[in-house]
Amino acid sequence: MKILLTDILTRKAFDIFNIIKNHFDESNVILANTEGSKKKSKIIYKKKIWALRKDNQTVFSHDLIYINKQYKEEKIVYIPVEEDTTILFFNFIQNEGDLNFVYLLPDKEMFNLSRDKFLLNKYCIANNIPSPVIIEKINPDFFNNNFFPLLIKPRVGSGAKGFIHIDDRKDLYKLKNIKINNYVIQEKIENGREVKGAFFLCNKGEVIVRYCHERIRTFPISGGVSVFSKISDNNEIINIGSNLLRKLNWSGFAMIEFLWDAKTKTYKVIEINPRLWGSILLSEFAETHFLKNYVNFCLNKPTIKTKIKTDVKIRWMPFDFINWLKMRGKINNFWKIDKKHTCYINCTYATVWSSFWFHLFFYFNKNNLQVFFKKWKK
Repeated sequence: MKILLTDILTRKAFDIFNIIKNHFDESNVILANTEGSKKKSKIIYKKKIWALRKDNQTVFSHDLIYINKQYKEEKIVYIPVEEDTTILFFNFIQNEGDLNFVYLLPDKEMFNLSRDKFLLNKYCIANNIPSPVIIEKINPDFFNNNFFPLLIKPRVGSGAKGFIHIDDRKDLYKLKNIKINNYVIQEKIENGREVKGAFFLCNKGEVIVRYCHERIRTFPISGGVSVFSKISDNNEIINIGSNLLRKLNWSGFAMIEFLWDAKTKTYKVIEINPRLWGSILLSEFAETHFLKNYVNFCLNKPTIKTKIKTDVKIRWMPFDFINWLKMRGKINNFWKIDKKHTCYINCTYATVWSSFWFHLFFYFNKNNLQVFFKKWKK
């Protein structure tokens, strides 16, 4: 048995590796990344790094076939780290067959539907799943006379990148500058920072394991990526999410984000992330055994059922530290380090050496520095 871990210079892949080696022999992990970053990866992981280029389908398939041939006598478990890699993997198995790869993924049609916020929103409405009201045609005159706040999102994308907020009539001019086919226009739900997440591992619509978390702090504090979260128990979003995934006949990982709508007194589905998430470390720390159960299921081994720890949290310290600086130190208990009840992204389960080098290469990367300065200005 081998486990294929791709995109290994992403922060979640680093945590996934450290979780996997807690349960399986490290020698069984195949590490793959784009060819240009192999040197950095080898310094961090101290292991052979395989090239898995994503420039186009041809080179991706060539590299994956080469990896496959090296381990043709063993089953190779595919871990869905990033969506673009998984799309290439879908195309690969469609063209080449499964070979000796094993995986737990939804149907390609459902995978693509989940990524498209417009199609997902329409699907939820058609199946009586609570979700925001969507606007399919732009009519500025209607909005002038019947105004309500709107949130315009790219149909495909992660985080809040590219969001357009229309909070007042004077903002309606922004509607003229968008290509409606590339966006979903939704009624804006108040209290939009109070996002709750429900996390699932499923097989053909049946939930194998699940848990929830809620944000304590984001970066920037006004709203953004979560830097401090805690495990929570919310049966309402678990039930809504389970119902949606059952209808989708979902297999594999899914993160569903929800917002509370005070007008309708219900949680509404905002989006689905059809792959592993940035806070995957919390699932291991809470003893949900998400990744071990995924690998076991792929190999037709029994899954593990444990009682989920409910008193645990997760922090992403580098960006939370920037919050502390911007707030001039006015964050209560910021410096309280509690390793018993809190896990730390890119630190917990890692060696000091690997964590040091990962932080160095990740945070002093040109693209990441540009993201940092953009967020700093908000």
